Amino acid sequence: YVLAIILVILLWIIIFYMIKKSYFKYIFMLLVVTFSHNLISQDKSLNNLQSKISFNYYENVNLTINNSRDEVQPILFIVLDEMNGIGGLDTEIKNYKKAEISYLDLAKTHKFTIYPNSYTPFTNTVQSIPRMLNFDNSLNIYNHNYIKNHKEYFFSNKLIKNRLFDSFDNKKIYVKQNRSIDYCNNVNVLRCDTFNPLSKKVFKESNYSNPILSEFISKFSYQNSIFSRFLSRFFVELNFINLFTTPRSNKAYFKKDLLELFEVIKNEEYDLYFAHFNVPHKPFGFDKKCNYKNFRVLSSNIEFKKTQHNVEIYCTNLFLNNFLKKMKKLDNYNDFKIIIVSDHGARNSLDPKDHFSVVTIVKDFIKKPLIDEKIISVQSVVSDFFIQTKTSDHKINKYYNEDLKKFIDINFD
Repeated sequence: YVLAIILVILLWIIIFYMIKKSYFKYIFMLLVVTFSHNLISQDKSLNNLQSKISFNYYENVNLTINNSRDEVQPILFIVLDEMNGIGGLDTEIKNYKKAEISYLDLAKTHKFTIYPNSYTPFTNTVQSIPRMLNFDNSLNIYNHNYIKNHKEYFFSNKLIKNRLFDSFDNKKIYVKQNRSIDYCNNVNVLRCDTFNPLSKKVFKESNYSNPILSEFISKFSYQNSIFSRFLSRFFVELNFINLFTTPRSNKAYFKKDLLELFEVIKNEEYDLYFAHFNVPHKPFGFDKKCNYKNFRVLSSNIEFKKTQHNVEIYCTNLFLNNFLKKMKKLDNYNDFKIIIVSDHGARNSLDPKDHFSVVTIVKDFIKKPLIDEKIISVQSVVSDFFIQTKTSDHKINKYYNEDLKKFIDINFD
């Protein structure tokens, strides 16, 4: 935004100079043409996202794969985004207990093992998740070519190496993803559902305020021009609209997104159900009653951020709890292994544990304590859960500090 402001100022100086030279009508026509093009252009449209990124081969696939379904132990793997585990929460914040209890209730209700002191060595999505899926717990700042830039507009990255999905050879995988990482470039993925924030279904079912203006400004903002970005942020800060952009729309639609995942689990048989939700990633989006709320993003008050993140944790766990209660009613629920993690912490302050602390909750068939207090990386937990060989077997708990450009010891105190 700072660079954009500088550029806008320079452009206005140039325009002012040209107006003084009586070139105003030409400048005005240029601006009208540019603005109109951005409004009607489909070059950066999400209309074709469904056909380009999402697909469903399930109905046409040879269902003799794993024909003896009663021997299959299906796995549900959910990745949340930017969510602290219990060990990363500030105990001085007034609603700390509410967030903590929501974790413990989730684990106790469903007999999961929770790791309050789990962490990620790398506190960003493009490093953390690819390492999970490649069973890599090494302290190496390079990502081993796990990921590359995506060619499709709106997608950030494409995962090109995925040991987890490769291990499901001759089996069936379902993926529900957002647009931060494309996981569906794997031969074992039979169905891929990609969240489209501008779909009519999301518009209709998210109950946004001022929907016509919200839809217009949201679509315009995805053209990515400086003017569209500033205009959308301006309207959001004044609470005129609900911006449909990611991750706001992911949060507004989260409850229904979980319901869609449940319907797939109920009606279609896969060996692995993998879902990455861009929740509860900022900007904030849940009020105290867990209804979607349009939050301003310019507040830099750390206490507010930590307090609100605890609200987001409570609401995320509430929705997950209800989702899992539905799953419990399925005939094959007891056959399921389930793992729920987050990619990195909330990053609301400079406190290191606010960055490296992550959620790690597991249901498997090995009896473990309800609360496992050991310090362990989420990458190691994922490797153990899938009984896979780790890239490294180091016993040193460290995370990479981006500012200092070096690894620092993990400390949850």
